Amino acid sequence: RLVAGWLFANTLLLPVGLASLQGALKGVFRPQPVPPAYAQTIGAPLALRGTKAAVNAQLKRALLDSFDLATALEIPCFLSRDHAEAVDALQERRPPVFEGR
Repeated sequence: RLVAGWLFANTLLLPVGLASLQGALKGVFRPQPVPPAYAQTIGAPLALRGTKAAVNAQLKRALLDSFDLATALEIPCFLSRDHAEAVDALQERRPPVFEGR
């Protein structure tokens, strides 16, 4: 499971979905108040599971689609003299001196 998808689904998607549902339920029950915990009792989180799965699938696809491109664009950096200098400086515990190469 993707962490970003889980975070998005649980910090934004589910609360926003439940809040939207609360607004709809107010219209259904008007003029009476919505019973406490009604949305959870009727399985609202279950109803939002499909949306959470769709969001996770889109995030996974985006990551997979961009991985090859990101790798291709980053390889020249790893082969550069500046990268070698960064590794050497780190191992020698000194500030790096970059040349832009």
